[in-house]
Amino acid sequence: MSVQTPTDQIKVSYIRSDLDMGEAEALVLAEELAADWILLDEAKARLAAGFLEFPYIGTIGFLLLAKQMGKINAVRPLLDELRIKKFYISDRVYQSALKQAGE
Repeated sequence: MSVQTPTDQIKVSYIRSDLDMGEAEALVLAEELAADWILLDEAKARLAAGFLEFPYIGTIGFLLLAKQMGKINAVRPLLDELRIKKFYISDRVYQSALKQAGE
């Protein structure tokens, strides 16, 4: 695994006016790499991705996709672990994710 920095720092600075540095760099780098999508959870970052017409997926969506693809057996233990680590998941979203996962 390696860490990459986007080359277009001007674009990062422009996007950074609304986002934190990590989110701004992630969006620009994803565009530079022609990524299929980007993993984003923060509302402002998702709004920016939509503005840039860049597809995104959230952590819970990613877990649901992983289960659908057979990469993981269950979503519940991972959601529980995220909650233990203080990743905010509302009860409504938690229950919806479990329902979508068939758990």
